[in-house]
Amino acid sequence: MDRLDLYFDTSALYSNEPLTFGNAPRVMPNLRAPGVTNFDLSLFKNFPIGDRYRVQFRSEFFNVFNTPQFGFPASSINARNFGAITNQVNSPRDAQLAVRFHF
Repeated sequence: MDRLDLYFDTSALYSNEPLTFGNAPRVMPNLRAPGVTNFDLSLFKNFPIGDRYRVQFRSEFFNVFNTPQFGFPASSINARNFGAITNQVNSPRDAQLAVRFHF
């Protein structure tokens, strides 16, 4: 949780005086958000019924390992939570089961 409260070193950045130029670039090329890790899984099994028909059982799992994906850190230097990640952008594990009849 400490990593989310202070995602980058906010003491290295400060707000300059009004009507003056700062020395930081407009875009920080080395400042990145957390990566994306998502694993989905689908399993299908066909069961033949005679020569013409078959039943298919399907199971689909989204975010199968239940890995959280966090949003971007607060980037406004005047914000109270500057440098902190306060949200999760993905859903928890989700599963669905289905039966399909082919004719």
